[in-house]
Amino acid sequence: MCGTGFGEDENTYMARPIRWNSDKTMSVALNWDYQHYTDTDFFDFWGVDSDPSSTLLPSSVGYEIRFWENIGLEFVLGYTDIDESGGNRLEDDDSVSIDMQTYYLLFSVKRYFPLTNSLFLFGGIGLDIHFIDGEIAYTNEDESYRLDYSQTLFGGHACLGAEYFIVKKKFPVSVGLQYKYTLLQGEEVDEDLISAVNDDTESSYSSKELNLSGHTLSLSLKIHF
Repeated sequence: MCGTGFGEDENTYMARPIRWNSDKTMSVALNWDYQHYTDTDFFDFWGVDSDPSSTLLPSSVGYEIRFWENIGLEFVLGYTDIDESGGNRLEDDDSVSIDMQTYYLLFSVKRYFPLTNSLFLFGGIGLDIHFIDGEIAYTNEDESYRLDYSQTLFGGHACLGAEYFIVKKKFPVSVGLQYKYTLLQGEEVDEDLISAVNDDTESSYSSKELNLSGHTLSLSLKIHF
């Protein structure tokens, strides 16, 4: 999420247009993200949970620079992990485990709409690059299969949110809430594994596309300087 400073003295902002402190043009943020994928066919087929693992640690960090008073450019680097297992999917008494790490880089242009000297709204659009490393392990009563895969996915996103300054001193601090929808390309990462299982078991299963498009809700803590 992004923010770009704070306004003038609380006693003066009603008398003239709200202006952001011109010497606070950069910020660094810690983000706690909750992600929900809208296309879960890949995870449903293998019988595992599609939600990334949750921890108390931040899942992404952001850096923003303001070029104009109400326009900012934000860069976000983040990480998600899915480590799930299941069974009885393709045959009775089979088992499957999926381990997938995703590293992503986001570029966003955001427009800010100050409501007061402490509170403002924002909206923006941007580009996504997701780097995926994963492993699928599948075992039935006759064979064990393992597939390692790596993919780079490209896409875009739109976001909106609000931010509130809780500290207005030399290095202002703000908290924020952001909603983002991401649209990414899909990839059939399990195609080789499905083909091997079909050949060995004389089956006709179809590969399922891995698609990480979906919704993200983020809480942020940001320092401005």
